[in-house]
Amino acid sequence: MARLVGLSEDIKRDRAKRIKEIRWENEARPRPAVEPSAPRAPLAIEAPPPRRDDRGWNHEDERYIEREVVYRGGRPPPPPGWRR
Repeated sequence: MARLVGLSEDIKRDRAKRIKEIRWENEARPRPAVEPSAPRAPLAIEAPPPRRDDRGWNHEDERYIEREVVYRGGRPPPPPGWRR
């Protein structure tokens, strides 16, 4: 157990040392020169597809209801074709 604790402390110490090295490298290294780029043309985005006309379903006389099922308490019956 003591050996594992020693290894974890070594790992922590090495990590801290590497973090300091990376910070120093970032500060010491000159920043890359950024060249101003030419202005870009805006991205071409396609128009969305035309919407379907939903007005047909808003009228009650054109809407079809396939079935109405009413359960009178308890559990509903099993679906057709269901087997135990």
